[in-house]
Amino acid sequence: MTLPATGRTRVLLVGAGEPGLHVRRELRNSDFEVVGFIDDDKELWGRRIGGSPVLGAIQDLERVVQACHVQEVVLCMPSASKAELQRVAARCERLSVKTSSLPRLDEVISGQVSSLGQLRPVSMEALLGRHSITHPQDVPELNRTYGGKRILITGAGGSIGSELVRQLRRFQPSQLILLDKDENNLYEITCEIREEFESVVEVIADIRSRDVLEKVFRRYRPEVVFHAAAYKHVPLMEHYPAEAILNNVMGTRHVAELSRDWGVDVFVFVSTDKAVNPSNAMGASKRVAEMIVQSLASSCATTRFCCVRFGNVLGSRASVVPIFQRQIRQGKNITVTHPDVMRYFMTISEAVQLVIQAGSLGRRGEIFLLDMGDQVRIVDLARSLIELSGLIPEKDISIEFTGLRPGEKLNEELLIDGEQGARSTKHPKIFVVSALDRDWSHLGSAVATLEATAHAGDAAAIRGILQSLNIGYYNGRHEKKIHKTLTRIEIPDPSLDAAAGLAREGNA
Repeated sequence: MTLPATGRTRVLLVGAGEPGLHVRRELRNSDFEVVGFIDDDKELWGRRIGGSPVLGAIQDLERVVQACHVQEVVLCMPSASKAELQRVAARCERLSVKTSSLPRLDEVISGQVSSLGQLRPVSMEALLGRHSITHPQDVPELNRTYGGKRILITGAGGSIGSELVRQLRRFQPSQLILLDKDENNLYEITCEIREEFESVVEVIADIRSRDVLEKVFRRYRPEVVFHAAAYKHVPLMEHYPAEAILNNVMGTRHVAELSRDWGVDVFVFVSTDKAVNPSNAMGASKRVAEMIVQSLASSCATTRFCCVRFGNVLGSRASVVPIFQRQIRQGKNITVTHPDVMRYFMTISEAVQLVIQAGSLGRRGEIFLLDMGDQVRIVDLARSLIELSGLIPEKDISIEFTGLRPGEKLNEELLIDGEQGARSTKHPKIFVVSALDRDWSHLGSAVATLEATAHAGDAAAIRGILQSLNIGYYNGRHEKKIHKTLTRIEIPDPSLDAAAGLAREGNA
């Protein structure tokens, strides 16, 4: 094989994502010459990443190695399975090409790097602007709540649901019941979990079908339920408000009522800060779902209900960070809706730890919150991500403002009117708000009317009903700026019963 005059080792990078881009930059002034990338993302074929071409898919490995006189292959796929990496390495061995591999994703995020220069991974904690929060997992309350129990997770294939499954297995439940309507996501998480935890079953089901759900409860008799299934994308739900109601409201009612009827011990509802004075159909649907859970909690003595409310989750599927990363990888401008948009952020691990802790603490419909620090400006997040990728904002990558989307706020909130008594639990960064003292007698008929209107597909009527429910819902044409803070009142052994003196939820 004839080497180029420079005598530098010719390297092919497998994977044109952020890890591959980092390796490309680290090798720029070294004894290695990067001939290009291969990647299975068809959109990248023919493009140049960091100045090097994407030469084809991974299946083209042999052709590219021979055509480009490759001497070494670097596997830049830290999130790939061990089996997948071994298959590619075996193909390289047959070609008599040296193979190197980056550390696995958990090692990269924890700060470890490969021997091939200093890879600078994009750390979620660096984007947060604060240290991520961890809570002890070996406490007796958690083991009592989850150990040896049959646990049902709805939305188990999603970002939160799948991480819930991963973290719950450490408590050695007697069975994990994974429910989702997306067969691909459900299949992937089930295969992953079965490698280390055998007592897991997958259920393809839609939470909108009460009859199907009842068969699931009858067959598996769950003792703990984590309800994470939901439609979450604000712009889509503005176009399809009926779907938000049928899935987020009616689906939650089905799962919560069946949990009560079948004697579930603990029910945890995963909510969102967008439920607070909602300016969009998605947030309003989640607030109504919170109210359904709290109404059941007020009248049920056997099941312990609670809700968890948190902000945007960094790195979750189709969230802002993966979108920004894709735009950076493709050399496009980063698109931000508005220069003043701010959001609360937390990592997937933080969100799931909060959900698990809430399940051991909740009693009667409380709302649990995480101290997420200050809100982060999205444009600052974009700049940080560009810089952490080794690029210069407005030189290598520009930021483009596209305007607020339908139903989008400039700022999110954590507490609704009346929720003034947020107090800390024995975990200093977890706060709890007792369920509001309300008369829930009219909620059932209102939800029934909302359901009928959603089935009819009348978007205008749905918005009218949401406005009449006294949940602070407005259409987003004007921007409310209500800032509530969490009062840090340390309680040695907090009682989670309804706090006396809490004001009723008033008009927004």
